[in-house]
Amino acid sequence: MESHVLPVLLIVILVAFGLYRRVRRTVTFQPIQRRRMIIRSLLFVLLLVLFVGTAAKTDLSYGVMGIGILAGLALAWVAAATTRFEIRNGIWHYRPSGWVSGVVLLLFIGRLAYRLLELYHSEDLAAASNGQPAHLQANNYTSDPWTLLAFFILFSYYAAYFAYLLWKERRLETSGQETGG
Repeated sequence: MESHVLPVLLIVILVAFGLYRRVRRTVTFQPIQRRRMIIRSLLFVLLLVLFVGTAAKTDLSYGVMGIGILAGLALAWVAAATTRFEIRNGIWHYRPSGWVSGVVLLLFIGRLAYRLLELYHSEDLAAASNGQPAHLQANNYTSDPWTLLAFFILFSYYAAYFAYLLWKERRLETSGQETGG
């Protein structure tokens, strides 16, 4: 087995495990955990800011970032409209829209898999294994418009969706509703 196959295999296994967990969370009700959602929402906002700061500064990249943010917000809005809530043992639970979560996840996984295959078959792999600085390796992802678009859709979707869940839980707590969307 070649030495560069093992890292790719490890990434594939980790992505498959993450996909399994995401699918499981999408089809079942899960509790709203305020602290975890606040941290995740802030993390995705931070990632958005970091990617804006490190992305190639061209008119195309600014346009791609804007389109990605708008698309992510639109998906979050649709997901918010189709999310179901119920109370179990005094704790609010939610079930996200399966198809919206699936679209966002497949977009991200598909683009990441494409970039990994592209990297696997290119000289970037040799450069990365020969001590290329990490900021130059990261530039491979932030300079590609399609990958940048996928990241911005994903980050803005999750930041907005988690913020919505926090807002909705607060409203449900004060109104005392039993179910709803």
